[in-house]
Amino acid sequence: MSVERAKTLASEGLRLAQQGRMREAVPLLRGAAGLAPWIADLHLNLGIALLHDGVLPDAEDAMRRTLALACDQPAVHKNLGMLHLAGGRPAEAAKALRRALALAPWTPDRGALLNNIGVALRPLGRLEEAAEHFRHALRAAPGLVDARKNLAMTLVDLLRTDEALAVLRTGLALAPDAAELHGEAAHACKERGMVEEAAVWLERARQLNPAAIEALHSQLLLAHYQPGVTAAGLHRLHADMERWHGRRSRAAWKPHGNGRDRHRPLRVGYVSGDLRRHPVGFFLAGMMRHHDPAQVIPFLYSCHPHQDAVTAAIRAGGAIWRQVHAASDEELAEQIRTDGIDILVDLAGHTAHNRLRVFARRPAPVQASWAGYVGTTGLEGMDWLVADRFHVPPGEDGLYTERVARMPHGYVCWQPPDDAPPVAPPPALARGFATFGCFNNIAKVTPPVVALWADILRRVPTARLVMRTKALGDAGTRRRYLALFAAGGIAAERLTLGGELPQRELLAAYGDVDVALDPFPYSGGVTTLEALWMGVPVITMPGRSFAGRHSTSHLSNIGHAGWVAADPADYVARAVAWAEAPDALAAIRRGLRQDMAASPLLDHRGFARDLEALWRELWHDHLERTGEPSAPPLQPAVHGFAAPGVLHRLGVEAMRAGDAARAVRCLTAAVALAPAAADALDHLGVALSGRGSFEPSIRALRHATAVAPGDPAHLNNLVQALIRAGRFTEAAEALTRACAAAPFQPSLVGLLGDVRARLGDAAGAEAAYLEIAALRPEAVEPWLAISRLCRHTGRTARALGSLVQALQRRPDDADLHAEMAAIFADLDDPGRAVAAAKRALALEPGRVDRYRDLALVFHRQQVGTDAASLPRRIASLQ
Repeated sequence: MSVERAKTLASEGLRLAQQGRMREAVPLLRGAAGLAPWIADLHLNLGIALLHDGVLPDAEDAMRRTLALACDQPAVHKNLGMLHLAGGRPAEAAKALRRALALAPWTPDRGALLNNIGVALRPLGRLEEAAEHFRHALRAAPGLVDARKNLAMTLVDLLRTDEALAVLRTGLALAPDAAELHGEAAHACKERGMVEEAAVWLERARQLNPAAIEALHSQLLLAHYQPGVTAAGLHRLHADMERWHGRRSRAAWKPHGNGRDRHRPLRVGYVSGDLRRHPVGFFLAGMMRHHDPAQVIPFLYSCHPHQDAVTAAIRAGGAIWRQVHAASDEELAEQIRTDGIDILVDLAGHTAHNRLRVFARRPAPVQASWAGYVGTTGLEGMDWLVADRFHVPPGEDGLYTERVARMPHGYVCWQPPDDAPPVAPPPALARGFATFGCFNNIAKVTPPVVALWADILRRVPTARLVMRTKALGDAGTRRRYLALFAAGGIAAERLTLGGELPQRELLAAYGDVDVALDPFPYSGGVTTLEALWMGVPVITMPGRSFAGRHSTSHLSNIGHAGWVAADPADYVARAVAWAEAPDALAAIRRGLRQDMAASPLLDHRGFARDLEALWRELWHDHLERTGEPSAPPLQPAVHGFAAPGVLHRLGVEAMRAGDAARAVRCLTAAVALAPAAADALDHLGVALSGRGSFEPSIRALRHATAVAPGDPAHLNNLVQALIRAGRFTEAAEALTRACAAAPFQPSLVGLLGDVRARLGDAAGAEAAYLEIAALRPEAVEPWLAISRLCRHTGRTARALGSLVQALQRRPDDADLHAEMAAIFADLDDPGRAVAAAKRALALEPGRVDRYRDLALVFHRQQVGTDAASLPRRIASLQ
């Protein structure tokens, strides 16, 4: 009977899943798998549905159960590989997908499998191997658009753009309306510096699929590079973001329960995929060390799996870290709400790995874009754009969707590389001729830029130009730029075009440059800062957009606004003058690094204070604009009862009946009549918290704890309300004070440990749990909590030791033995993992999950024990 019922549930679940109704399908498929857990396909169907619904941990669990029952089923390995890809684990994905292909080498979806293996190999840096898999995929399925797009993208990364464009031309002949191929052609053209051609490809991609988010991001980002761009034009173009994606997310907007205290520490969340060796990483690395915890509690939401030395420097600042690259938009928005973020900061805009669709869901009451993009996002849900007076001069605020908040100096500060070489003398002194240079992204060097630089070189016939950037490692791209300069009368012998170098070597290459030429209309950002740090002066000409004014801001902030040209003629004149003044260049080089070190650009502490003051201004603006008083007085809302005790009782009865509104009215009236009634205050706080009214709830509960300071129940409810409001730091502070006043209450100490764990303070949490262990030597719970905490933070050996302590106190607890099996599996100790799982099974032979756990240990550790009987035992228990 259970099998028939399972099949019925599975059939209905699959029907809903095929319609894309995963939320409805998953409970049915889960029920089917529970009724007949020995049937592998039921777990597989559940895992696939969960994968499509983005619930990756549960999906992986379902697929692992499938593997335990049918380890040679290709579909399981294929879907497990896709799960690993979605979860940012490419090495595991490649392994699983290859296993699927080995089990079914001539499967009808061979092309898709080969394509996905290539996708997994790309982030591992195995580009040649990835390209070969994409080629094999196209041989198996010539019409597979994804494989063709991925092959072209990989060839561009390998600096073989001619091949990439040929692949795309073939694909477009087969599928002329494939928007993805038009988008990839735009990418290939941009990487060659062909910005206008890229714009045409992207326009066609958008026509074919107007709602495609990636094509929109690419089109909006590319617009900043196009000659003649203005802030007004960008504003009009970016309106498509709100039209196609912002408005659709309005249904996800919910009221925010953040406390309205004007002076409390603000919970500020920074969202970025670039918390690593990247301009955004360099901007944050110095500043994050100096956030004042009395002003800002910083959260970092990392949207990219890669971490490096810059990541370590950023994390060393002590911010609460959230690794969210695998989270769906809905999951990330919910995490932000749970964290109680007051001000959410976008550090990506329309660049790679952005999460603008999370901002469109408005998970925080105040949202701002800063440092990672070059202008408006176009989202009406983005309240602020952080700028300075150079990037957005007064009078231009109306050209941005967001309101403009200006930093007092520059809008970023910068952390110079620790291993930067010393400043070299200008090469003109030894060579007798000037060398100009530009190490910017090649897309910024458009034909009008080449024409102006050619004019400079014609006026200084002995001068040379050095250009160095990744794209110039492509032979076809070098030929294009040689041709552009030749059209301006400049021979190839006067040009040095070089590809990418490791950062220290790139910085050292400034020893071959006398004067850096800044491109336009998209000026240099970090590239300008690096040139200046190496003692090389930069000539810039500000554009008519945010992106065109980076260098103007940087030069003004280090005291060299005189290097900003007024127009093209002035730009050329300054370059010619410097080429003829090598002694002046030598004097500049000797002092330029010191000028930067003494400027606001490198004052990380001062920048942090200015940024905190800005966040505070934005918060006060929010409180004033929303118009609610920060602490409304409690007023009676129920009349006709004279006795506060009666009102209190009625309020409690209403709470038990689920009538929260009546409960709040009765309890508010009771408190108004008896302001020192601690129990009434406590119940009112609980009722308000249950309705999401966190600020008045916390106020009532604080009053209750003040009236009855020794009551642990009141304190517990206050802490729970603070936690629900996302105010974990305040919860920890309240518990710390309570534990100091009443040091021998294990329940309070345990709660303190839990709150510290939520804050990411593993050491503080462990200390609290150890204190409970000292207060209650017989207790298992503190040791189990320490074990789970240590396992979560990667301290597996410590987790094992703590679990041993728990087992010594409760040796016949099957759950503890099951936990022990999982830890031994983490430690790659298959013998002891199996022994622990068997012990759990022996203690509770009637529990189905004990058999499943043992089967999973067998499979995970590849133990040579026959697990074939386990499905039959599971079946016999149903």
